[in-house]
Amino acid sequence: MKKVIENTKTLAEELKYWGCNVLTQGTDNHLLLLDLRGSGITGKDLESRLEEVGIISNKNAIPFDTEKKTITSGLRLGTAAVTSRGLNTHDMIKIADIIHICIDSDDIEFSLIKEQLLLEIKDICKKYPLYKD
Repeated sequence: MKKVIENTKTLAEELKYWGCNVLTQGTDNHLLLLDLRGSGITGKDLESRLEEVGIISNKNAIPFDTEKKTITSGLRLGTAAVTSRGLNTHDMIKIADIIHICIDSDDIEFSLIKEQLLLEIKDICKKYPLYKD
């Protein structure tokens, strides 16, 4: 659990570095919640973009959210699964950078770079293969 929290805090700090609004200014557990208002992207759209590059997340309502519950202004990220796989704080910094690119890119930019971002996530995953019997 110590490594999970360390990874989540690193992810939160790196996202804050890029100007993301991390609610509660960070985390004390395995989850963090981003407030995407003002970023130009909804929780639903960012969830979709991240899935296209190999990052699983969840759109999430935030306090005083004005978006529909099916759209949301927030995004929830967790690190328990990737930490149990072996990812470390260095990997969290790279993942935060990719999330930032997905937030800041317009649709045309994203379509041009999504394959490269997917390859970067695949490279991280190759370093930490899933356990097999």
